[in-house]
Amino acid sequence: MQDNIILVGTGHILEKSVKEVEAVIDREEPDVVAVELCEGRYNALKGNVEDFSIKEAMSGGSPFLILTHWLLAYVQRKMGAELGIEPGADMMAAIKKAEEKGCEVALVDRPIQVTMQRFWKKMTFLEKIKMILSIIFAIGSMGKDKGVVGEGKEKEEKKLMVGGMSTNREIELDRLTDDDVVTQLMEELREFSPGAATALLDERDAYIAGSLLELQKQTLRRLRGK
Repeated sequence: MQDNIILVGTGHILEKSVKEVEAVIDREEPDVVAVELCEGRYNALKGNVEDFSIKEAMSGGSPFLILTHWLLAYVQRKMGAELGIEPGADMMAAIKKAEEKGCEVALVDRPIQVTMQRFWKKMTFLEKIKMILSIIFAIGSMGKDKGVVGEGKEKEEKKLMVGGMSTNREIELDRLTDDDVVTQLMEELREFSPGAATALLDERDAYIAGSLLELQKQTLRRLRGK
């Protein structure tokens, strides 16, 4: 019986992350597989959209918040179609592999409704407008510059467009989980909106860390009681 927590950093739109989580679960054979999902996001990934109430989703929100949420969901769907992989495939692969091996699955993220409302509340009006315009611009930029073909061989490099209307740039998908890239993206979000970064990064990190520690305690108690 092990009492350690193994963290696996993944990219939700990376095929290599799907293979990595499967390999780690096969190798480590954990008692519990925890994924960065809440029940709402898990149901959405599973396609159980009928479990959601529009009235409930809009409660405590605003039209702009609903628009932002819808635009982000559209970006994910379009990105998945272009890259040939569904966003969140890494987490669904972890769940499937855990179920195959008889491992317990735990959802350890804060409810998406809480995170989105906190995220929106902590942004200024100007930041909200810039956020919506940036998402719309990102949607319009998708599908452009798909790559170069030469000498009968495709030389396409999959890249992710990040930034806004005036600061957009591309990042190679294979580098999305690199520490320097992750740090840079986090710093850019903090510069864009410190409050939004607090809600999206710091608060969720604290919530997930607390969930993992509590899950560890519960698992150890259960295993020692056998």
